[in-house]
Amino acid sequence: MGEGSEGCYVARSKGERINVAHFRATIQGMRGMASRLGSKETGIRATINGWDSGIDVECFYDKTEETDVFVVTLTSGSGYNGRPSKELGRFTRADLEQKETEADEIVEAALPDRYQIKHNPSLYASEESA
Repeated sequence: MGEGSEGCYVARSKGERINVAHFRATIQGMRGMASRLGSKETGIRATINGWDSGIDVECFYDKTEETDVFVVTLTSGSGYNGRPSKELGRFTRADLEQKETEADEIVEAALPDRYQIKHNPSLYASEESA
Protein backbone atom coordinates (compact mmCIF):
# COMPACT_ATOMS: atom_id res chain seq x y z
CA MET A 1 0.00 0.00 0.00
CA GLY A 2 1.19 3.48 -0.71
CA GLU A 3 2.20 5.98 1.91
CA GLY A 4 -0.79 7.73 3.49
CA SER A 5 -3.33 5.33 1.98
CA GLU A 6 -6.25 4.37 4.18
CA GLY A 7 -7.99 1.02 4.00
CA CYS A 8 -6.97 -2.07 2.04
CA TYR A 9 -6.21 -1.83 -1.63
CA VAL A 10 -4.99 -4.29 -4.21
CA ALA A 11 -3.42 -3.57 -7.60
CA ARG A 12 -5.73 -4.56 -10.45
CA SER A 13 -3.44 -3.42 -13.21
CA LYS A 14 -0.39 -1.22 -13.24
CA GLY A 15 -1.22 2.04 -11.47
CA GLU A 16 -4.89 1.17 -10.79
CA ARG A 17 -6.05 0.53 -7.22
CA ILE A 18 -9.41 -0.69 -6.01
CA ASN A 19 -10.92 -1.17 -2.57
CA VAL A 20 -10.85 -4.70 -1.22
CA ALA A 21 -14.29 -6.07 -0.39
CA HIS A 22 -15.32 -5.81 3.24
CA PHE A 23 -18.97 -6.86 2.79
CA ARG A 24 -20.46 -9.67 0.71
CA ALA A 25 -24.14 -10.22 -0.08
CA THR A 26 -25.58 -13.34 -1.68
CA ILE A 27 -29.05 -14.15 -2.95
CA GLN A 28 -30.63 -17.29 -4.35
CA GLY A 29 -33.59 -17.08 -6.71
CA MET A 30 -35.14 -18.64 -9.81
CA ARG A 31 -32.05 -17.81 -11.89
CA GLY A 32 -29.54 -19.20 -9.41
CA MET A 33 -27.07 -17.64 -7.01
CA ALA A 34 -25.74 -14.09 -7.31
CA SER A 35 -23.39 -12.12 -5.08
CA ARG A 36 -22.21 -8.54 -4.72
CA LEU A 37 -19.34 -6.93 -2.84
CA GLY A 38 -19.02 -3.69 -0.88
CA SER A 39 -16.07 -1.93 0.71
CA LYS A 40 -15.79 -0.05 4.00
CA GLU A 41 -16.20 3.13 1.96
CA THR A 42 -19.23 2.06 -0.12
CA GLY A 43 -21.03 -0.28 2.26
CA ILE A 44 -23.65 -2.60 0.79
CA ARG A 45 -27.45 -2.74 0.75
CA ALA A 46 -29.91 -5.56 0.05
CA THR A 47 -33.66 -5.36 -0.42
CA ILE A 48 -36.02 -8.32 -0.65
CA ASN A 49 -39.67 -7.56 -1.45
CA GLY A 50 -42.91 -9.44 -1.42
CA TRP A 51 -45.98 -7.75 -2.86
CA ASP A 52 -47.07 -6.06 0.39
CA SER A 53 -44.02 -6.31 2.65
CA GLY A 54 -40.27 -6.46 2.37
CA ILE A 55 -37.01 -6.19 4.21
CA ASP A 56 -34.08 -3.87 3.68
CA VAL A 57 -30.62 -4.43 5.15
CA GLU A 58 -28.04 -1.67 4.96
CA CYS A 59 -24.47 -2.50 6.00
CA PHE A 60 -21.74 0.04 6.60
CA TYR A 61 -18.52 0.48 8.52
CA ASP A 62 -18.68 2.95 11.43
CA LYS A 63 -15.22 4.52 11.59
CA THR A 64 -15.90 6.12 14.98
CA GLU A 65 -16.87 2.83 16.65
CA GLU A 66 -14.59 0.77 14.38
CA THR A 67 -17.29 -1.81 13.71
CA ASP A 68 -19.69 -3.02 11.04
CA VAL A 69 -23.30 -1.85 11.46
CA PHE A 70 -26.33 -3.63 10.01
CA VAL A 71 -29.61 -1.67 9.86
CA VAL A 72 -32.68 -3.87 9.31
CA THR A 73 -35.88 -2.19 8.10
CA LEU A 74 -39.34 -3.66 7.43
CA THR A 75 -40.79 -2.04 4.28
CA SER A 76 -44.12 -1.97 2.47
CA GLY A 77 -42.78 -4.14 -0.36
CA SER A 78 -43.26 -3.83 -4.10
CA GLY A 79 -47.02 -3.44 -4.42
CA TYR A 80 -47.94 -0.59 -2.13
CA ASN A 81 -45.53 2.15 -1.10
CA GLY A 82 -47.94 4.31 0.89
CA ARG A 83 -47.17 2.72 4.24
CA PRO A 84 -44.16 3.89 6.24
CA SER A 85 -41.15 1.69 6.78
CA LYS A 86 -40.23 0.52 10.29
CA GLU A 87 -36.64 0.15 11.46
CA LEU A 88 -36.40 -3.16 13.30
CA GLY A 89 -32.95 -2.60 14.67
CA ARG A 90 -29.30 -1.70 14.31
CA PHE A 91 -26.95 -4.58 14.97
CA THR A 92 -23.19 -4.94 15.45
CA ARG A 93 -20.78 -7.64 16.56
CA ALA A 94 -21.50 -6.58 20.16
CA ASP A 95 -25.04 -7.96 19.75
CA LEU A 96 -23.57 -11.41 19.05
CA GLU A 97 -21.58 -11.22 22.25
CA GLN A 98 -24.60 -10.59 24.49
CA LYS A 99 -26.00 -13.37 26.61
CA GLU A 100 -28.44 -15.57 24.70
CA THR A 101 -31.43 -14.39 26.75
CA GLU A 102 -30.62 -10.73 26.01
CA ALA A 103 -30.36 -11.51 22.29
CA ASP A 104 -33.73 -13.30 22.41
CA GLU A 105 -35.29 -10.20 24.01
CA ILE A 106 -33.91 -8.01 21.21
CA VAL A 107 -35.34 -10.32 18.54
CA GLU A 108 -38.71 -10.58 20.28
CA ALA A 109 -38.98 -6.81 20.56
CA ALA A 110 -38.07 -6.31 16.90
CA LEU A 111 -40.37 -8.93 15.36
CA PRO A 112 -44.10 -8.41 14.82
CA ASP A 113 -46.36 -10.35 17.23
CA ARG A 114 -47.40 -12.88 14.60
CA TYR A 115 -43.79 -14.11 14.30
CA GLN A 116 -42.91 -14.27 17.99
CA ILE A 117 -44.44 -17.69 18.70
CA LYS A 118 -42.94 -19.18 15.52
CA HIS A 119 -39.43 -17.99 16.39
CA ASN A 120 -39.53 -18.45 20.17
CA PRO A 121 -40.53 -21.96 21.26
CA SER A 122 -40.69 -20.92 24.94
CA LEU A 123 -43.62 -18.60 24.14
CA TYR A 124 -45.38 -21.48 22.34
CA ALA A 125 -44.87 -23.79 25.31
CA SER A 126 -46.39 -21.28 27.73
CA GLU A 127 -49.48 -20.88 25.50
CA GLU A 128 -49.97 -24.66 25.30
CA SER A 129 -49.98 -25.01 29.08
CA ALA A 130 -52.49 -22.19 29.52
